[in-house]
Amino acid sequence: MAIFADCLQEMLLCKALEFPDEDGVLILKENKSRQRAKLIGAPRDLVAVDIRKLTKIAQARGFKPGGWEKGKGWGQSCDYLLVFQENGNHRALLIDLKKTLGNTGRSKGMSQLRWSRALLDYLRSVCEILRAAEPSSLEIAVDYALISKQPHDKLNMRPVHTMPGATSRERHMNIDICIAFRETLYWKGLLRNQDPRAKRGNENARGNA
Repeated sequence: MAIFADCLQEMLLCKALEFPDEDGVLILKENKSRQRAKLIGAPRDLVAVDIRKLTKIAQARGFKPGGWEKGKGWGQSCDYLLVFQENGNHRALLIDLKKTLGNTGRSKGMSQLRWSRALLDYLRSVCEILRAAEPSSLEIAVDYALISKQPHDKLNMRPVHTMPGATSRERHMNIDICIAFRETLYWKGLLRNQDPRAKRGNENARGNA
């Protein structure tokens, strides 16, 4: 049973949720940078959360300057949280969309992905309390993806809208991030081949996030 995905639909407003179409295609957008990503082959039970529409969660008070402030410290967040199941196990994919990875785009996107894990853990904790679920039933394997039109600011590259492009992986502190420069991507290409049953809290020790 997709406990976490079902719980998110119960907890969050419809405007914050998106779903793949019948063909397994999911369109993600970042209006400010006009970045767009088309994911092919997404599972039908997937729930996509537009994190930018969860502003109230990020408006915490009482934290020191540079801490929980919008766009700084642990107040940072990426664009989307995608939740789904694979072989009966809970998985999540955090995605940030960037027009370019030049200048500060790469470091900012990676930092936003890393700090977004706190929001995921918060939502999972709320779900555990809401459903009176045992923590072991909501173990979630987490993946990260940074999707951009081009690697550098000065390149005049036209984004490719047709054939899905290849991806690469890059290490940022304690997380492994999928880097992609095409707007049309195979869903599976964004995920690591790992055991999704990895216990919560072991990710840093194992070098995975």
